[in-house]
Amino acid sequence: MKNAISCLGTLAAALGGAASAFTVEALPTQGVFYAGLNAQPCVRLKVSAAAGESITSLSFSTGKTTKPADITKAAIYTSPTAAFSPNTDNTALKATQQLSCATAATGKMVFTGNIALSEGDNYLWLVYDIASSAKGNNKIQGQCLALTDGNGGIVTPTADGTKSLKGVASKACVYPFRYRVVPYYRPLWLDWNPNQLNATHFKNLTDIVLFELAASSDGTATYQYSRANYEKALAKFKTDRGKSASHIIAGFKGGASLENVMADETKRNKLADGLADIVINDGLDGIDIDWEYPSSGSIAAATDWVNFAAFLGRLREKLAGTGASISMAYDTFCFPPKHVVDQMDWISSMTYDRNPGQHSTKQHAIDDVSAALNNGVPRVKMVLGLPFYSCNVESPRDWDTQCGYTGILNQCPGLTAATNTFTYRNGSKVQTHFFNGANLIKDKCKYAVQQKIGGVMVWAYDTDVPLTNSKSLSKALYSVIKQTKR
Repeated sequence: MKNAISCLGTLAAALGGAASAFTVEALPTQGVFYAGLNAQPCVRLKVSAAAGESITSLSFSTGKTTKPADITKAAIYTSPTAAFSPNTDNTALKATQQLSCATAATGKMVFTGNIALSEGDNYLWLVYDIASSAKGNNKIQGQCLALTDGNGGIVTPTADGTKSLKGVASKACVYPFRYRVVPYYRPLWLDWNPNQLNATHFKNLTDIVLFELAASSDGTATYQYSRANYEKALAKFKTDRGKSASHIIAGFKGGASLENVMADETKRNKLADGLADIVINDGLDGIDIDWEYPSSGSIAAATDWVNFAAFLGRLREKLAGTGASISMAYDTFCFPPKHVVDQMDWISSMTYDRNPGQHSTKQHAIDDVSAALNNGVPRVKMVLGLPFYSCNVESPRDWDTQCGYTGILNQCPGLTAATNTFTYRNGSKVQTHFFNGANLIKDKCKYAVQQKIGGVMVWAYDTDVPLTNSKSLSKALYSVIKQTKR
């Protein structure tokens, strides 16, 4: 892949004519920019320096940014790693603002000050605040023009043999929709209900997760069901999407074994590279990660999250310039730390499977939104999960009897939109099940809009009945939230 732009620049020292040199690698970083959100990274510079070197000024242009005035503030941050997290409490990972300027609207930005460089790799970031008035799909770019060292020498980025830095443009834009609608779809189910997904769905949803990717123990990116199944589903997705603006996201399932992959730098880099290759080579619009979950012990979990943050930094690096998003699903009992959330374009709450009792109520939704906001998640990045299936209310939970919405209607075709419980029967097994009927789905969607969060997620879309069915949960959802341009 040629997403990274390696820029070799020479430092012509101002005194004595002696020449020194350091290496600068520049990457466009962000998959999507949000109107009204501050501290969004645009460009990462990796500066490999000798001991005692420093930078006294940096100049950038806004490149082919559609409207430079969309950038209300530009700043330079530094971080100790290749992962950008200005909000973390972990000082070994925290990105810190060093310099700022307010001249982005002119198309050029000059930052002056002194940034001491450590021996080895140093990470600097061009970071933007984006105006709340920024229009959807406006391009947001940044291009490094030059750096000045402590002796007054100038580093001018030059070609790496394939492209010059000035000729590389990120595909990242301002997010175009008012809210996200993010259904998960398991491709195996295409054979079960092949008419479930069609072009009409893609005119309503914003992002659909093709939930198929997995990892082997050595970090190789692989498939949950089969590559053939994945390819069949992807071809159908692309055909059904047509010219709609919806995004097709690669869905990655983790699991407990992912801890071992994340703990090994070689394995996690292999996984990041493999997932990025699939996204790029198959023309996908992003990657969504469903770990479930790091270790339950606090010390082990903290280490797992740090390893995961390093993985995300690598993944972002490999997706540089593509405009591909990175997102994840989470549960509040194992809430991701800020050095993970900061690197996500959005996070989806798994607001279901609460045990025992009614597994996904309106109060659960309220509690999860509140928990995310209290943990510092920007509203625009918080996506509320909705279940399209049932769980039994007895304790302990019987996971084997979860029932998809199609199955619920098959057992109880007379259910009304206001009904959220039914009697599940399977041979001698009789249970009371709770699910989200059409009215509860609408109520949760209205709450998401009222709270001005990022939108809603669905697990799992393939369990619904067709949109032509008046009892479709998707139909209820789209009556409140759909693919609406901002």
